[in-house]
Parts: sequence; structure tokens; C-alpha cells
Amino acid sequence: MNLDFSFTEEQQTLRKIVREFAEKKLAPRVREFEENGIDYDLVRELYKLGVMGLSLPSKYGGGDTGFFESIIVMEELARICPAFTMAANDTWAGAVVVNAFGKVSQKKKYIIPNLKGEIFSSFATTEAGAGSDTFSMQTTIIPDGDEFVVNGSKAWITNASVADYYIIWGYTDKSKRTRGFTTAILEKGMDGFTFGKKEELCGFRASFTGSLYFDNVRIPADNIIGSPGDGFMHLMTLLDAGRVAMAAIANGISQAAMETAINYVQQREQFGRPLADFQSIRMTIADMWTELEASKLLSYKCAYLADKNPMDEELIRLASSAKYYASDVAMKIATDALQMCGSMGYSKEMLLEKYFRDAKFMAIGEGTTQIQKLILASRLLGSKKVIL
Repeated sequence: MNLDFSFTEEQQTLRKIVREFAEKKLAPRVREFEENGIDYDLVRELYKLGVMGLSLPSKYGGGDTGFFESIIVMEELARICPAFTMAANDTWAGAVVVNAFGKVSQKKKYIIPNLKGEIFSSFATTEAGAGSDTFSMQTTIIPDGDEFVVNGSKAWITNASVADYYIIWGYTDKSKRTRGFTTAILEKGMDGFTFGKKEELCGFRASFTGSLYFDNVRIPADNIIGSPGDGFMHLMTLLDAGRVAMAAIANGISQAAMETAINYVQQREQFGRPLADFQSIRMTIADMWTELEASKLLSYKCAYLADKNPMDEELIRLASSAKYYASDVAMKIATDALQMCGSMGYSKEMLLEKYFRDAKFMAIGEGTTQIQKLILASRLLGSKKVIL
């Protein structure tokens, strides 16, 4: 086995470019984003920098790199603003689906302008009554002549009303269970396609999260990705990448909280000496660093496996593990960092209270911690069925 834990020169340069962008363009506006939402013109700047869609083919405007490079980008952006990171990443999540399963005509129509930053995408599976329980989905995508008719709704969708095209899932034939799901592309402005209000969240407040409503939305057959009934396979193939992306964002939150706490305890004095001189503080910092490094290594291994074979059985196990572990680590580090900084950490004078709120979401979005553990345990016990 050949193990090399060093980053290539190109990867180090990529990290430097994204870190400089985040510190210069995002850091001064984090509180503004929490109040007013993110500035999508900054997302367009990332496309101009060439750091979005890195894993997609260059013939459509991508970077022809691996998933690993996208993980680096997400870590660095999330270190400054996790909500911006999730929103920016989701603006090209639809292109990933179209590239993996779409027709050439769909790739040309959606991916090329998407990776120029001219249009944005959104990825919509969750419904008010169907989060972890995918089979409770109520949205339908029913054939009608040369068209399909879409009815239903989606909830808690990132970039709702902001995106230009939406990848959605719904039943074409519910009696067929896994073979009854279909993947479709909807475009903003289609008759019957409307949006709900921006949701007020505890954390990730800068992200525009809302609902989508479909009232007899008629779409051409060309807007179906793959064939009717392929949707569940599409979704299962893509979920692991989404979990690893969430792990990368969680690691960015952990990094930010740890750095903030370390900086504070070196300056703050109590009982005649810096807090950093107290043994308990030092032990906490050691735990933070160790847990974060372990979490990063899990997500890096997932990215490595995803670049080799996205259907690798080991990746399925590790993606769930990386997602829930990174979420737990982010919550623990944010909690410990806030505690180390006392009243200042709890106040809006520092960003720790924001990291604390953001960290909590990581154990909920893209599959809860409990669901990830059930998926992992089922695989380890030799079953592909998740026992609830």
C-alpha cells in the first residue's frame, strides 16, 4: 500500500487562493450575511476564479480534477462562512447530477452556463413529511403525452427561489418503490412553480432556505434525467458525495472555532497569567486538534475513494462515518471553544456563538447523525437494508 498524506503543489495553491478570497471577501461581511443573506455576486466571483465545479469535465467548463479538490475549497470557505459555502456548493450541485446521468443535450444546456456562473442550480429531495424517510415522498412526476406533470412540494431547500434550475425527485409509480422514483429538471418561471418564504433558522442564517411548490407544472420529456424510474439509483449514488461535502463544511467550522479559541486564550489573562498557561485549557486544545485531524483524515479518505470509484462499498461506510463524526466534532469543538472564552464567547463580540449555532445544523442536514449510524451499522452487519 502506498500512502502519501502530503498535498500536491496544485492543491496547496488552490487552498491558498480560496483562503485569501474567503478572508478578504467573506470575513468582513459575515454578520451582514446573517442579517441579509449572502451576496451571490461573490459566488459568481468564485466561478471566475475557476474553483467551482472542479470535478466536472473541462469540455463543459469544469476543472477535470477530483472530488478531493472540491473538499479543499469547501473546508476553506466554511472556515469563514459555512452558510455561504453550502449555498455556493449547491449552485453547481445540479450540474453534478446532469453530468452523471443526463443526456449530452442536457449537459450543454445546463452545465456550460452553470460553470460560467451565468445560472445557478438547486438540489431538492426533502419534503415536509419526507426527510430521512425518502419513501414517504409525496411529489409526483407523472407522464402525460409528450410531457410530464409535476405536483407536490419540497422543504428546507438551499437556494430556493435563487437558483435558475432545480433537480427534483418524485414518484412516477409509487407501487414500484425504488423503481418508481424519477429525476427531473424544473426551471424557475415555469407555470405552477412557486416558492415559499425564506426560513428563519438557528444557524446557517445567511443561506436562503425555503420551500418549492409544484401545482400541475408541465415539463417536456427532455427534462427527465435518465429514464423514468431511475431516480432512486441516481439519489443513492449522489448521497455519499453530499455526506462528505457536509463533513468538509463541519471541519471548516471546527477549524474556525479552534483557531478563535486559541487566539483568545493566549491574550486573555486571569489570576495573573494567560488562560493558555492553565493545564485544563491546554488539554482541551490538544483534544480539539486531535479530533479535528482525525475528522479531516476520514473525509480525505472518502474523497480519495470517491475519485477512484463512487460506488465503492468502503466509501458507503466511510461517508456515513465521516459525516456524523465531523458533525459531532464540530459541535464539541464549538462548545468547548465557547466555554473557554466565557461571556465573550457567548456574546456577538466574537463569532463563536455563530459557529456554535452553525455546528448544530451539521448533525441534521444531509441525513441526521442517527441515520448515518444506522446506515453504517447495517453495512457492517452485512445488510444493505437500514433497520430503523
